[in-house]
Amino acid sequence: FKMGGISNFLPLIPILLMAVELSLGKNREFVPDRVNFFSDCEDSSQGQSINTLADFSNVSFKRGKGGIVSVSGSAKTIWDIQQSDRIEADIDVFLMDHGKWKPTAFKSNVKNFCNYFFDKNSLTYPFFPEHVINKEEVTKKCFSPDTVFYVEPYLVQIKIGLGIPIGVGHYKAVLKLSAFDNAGKMRPNKICTEIVGDVV
Repeated sequence: FKMGGISNFLPLIPILLMAVELSLGKNREFVPDRVNFFSDCEDSSQGQSINTLADFSNVSFKRGKGGIVSVSGSAKTIWDIQQSDRIEADIDVFLMDHGKWKPTAFKSNVKNFCNYFFDKNSLTYPFFPEHVINKEEVTKKCFSPDTVFYVEPYLVQIKIGLGIPIGVGHYKAVLKLSAFDNAGKMRPNKICTEIVGDVV
């Protein structure tokens, strides 16, 4: 690990939260603008809508006191890739400054996202994989088509505490997921999505 129409995409939440947590200082909290977290990328040329990745009709997000979001339900992947594909994730974090999004120094690249995502020692594990009921099945399939993530009800409260001193503000993380076939060729149907919110 290196240091849409709007939709609800449970499996992607952890990697975006990971980028936010890696980027921001102690004793802060990230409050997303949207209860369902994700929107399409402003630059559509960067990738397809997250709606092409999964069916979220059985997912529920509800915002409670203090911006805490409760999550429950299931999501079924529909991304047109193969189970043997390698999934790579790239993240860039931006700060709103004088009405414009400006890049920060914080970027993340995960060459094999599926392996990292389900590793109990990874930063992502407590945010989502820990709450997946059918871990054994989805660990093998990851985002290949017709994989169903069944999730126990839990609360998402995004505490920030790794000590890198970046202040309060309005932030955006842009995530791109790319699938590579066995020959190492990137498939054309890259996914691009954003999470926007305030660090308070």
